[in-house]
Amino acid sequence: MESILDKNQIEKFIKLSEEVQKNSKANWGKMNAGQMFQHLNKSLEVIFTNKPIKRMFIGRIIGKTILKKALKSKQSIDKNSPTAPSFVSDKSVDFQNEKERWIGYLNNF
Repeated sequence: MESILDKNQIEKFIKLSEEVQKNSKANWGKMNAGQMFQHLNKSLEVIFTNKPIKRMFIGRIIGKTILKKALKSKQSIDKNSPTAPSFVSDKSVDFQNEKERWIGYLNNF
């Protein structure tokens, strides 16, 4: 799995993100393109703004074990894995704004 901490991968992610259009079809999951960018932005807001998040109960129980496994694994997260409520996207989003915010966050790395 690619790392967002590698400069070459960041450039690749930015290029791929720029190719995403408002009506792009999802390859994975149920979100539209704008919701996907918003979901990604919400996760990076935690990093860049130190925004506190409320942990899910199951995360408190098995979170450390799953995190260790995820960090050591070369595989991506399984499809249909649960999403913390704080990272769930709104039904209606401004696609262009969310896309620009995402690319801005990538550039901050």
